[in-house]
Amino acid sequence: MFEAACLGGGLSSGRGRGLIEVGAWADLLALDGAHPDLVGVRGDTAIDSFVFSGGNDMVREVWSAGRAVVQDGRHPKHDQIVARYLEAVGPLRSEA
Repeated sequence: MFEAACLGGGLSSGRGRGLIEVGAWADLLALDGAHPDLVGVRGDTAIDSFVFSGGNDMVREVWSAGRAVVQDGRHPKHDQIVARYLEAVGPLRSEA
């Protein structure tokens, strides 16, 4: 099922087949093995734990096309993204 999800995700995003191989985009995600829900969990059970009960706090690193996008669980532009989000939703919330 995991392989099928990778294939579908890769194809739907136009980024290939979702495989780690020569010539692939190197879109990767690393989970935090020290997260309480992952401690002592190995192999497919770690993937199951992330997919069915995980959240953003389980993600340690993300690479897109081989470039680090998230490091130590934090996007390098996190503060700017949050500020722009609040700027965008502020007027919507004040009208509600």
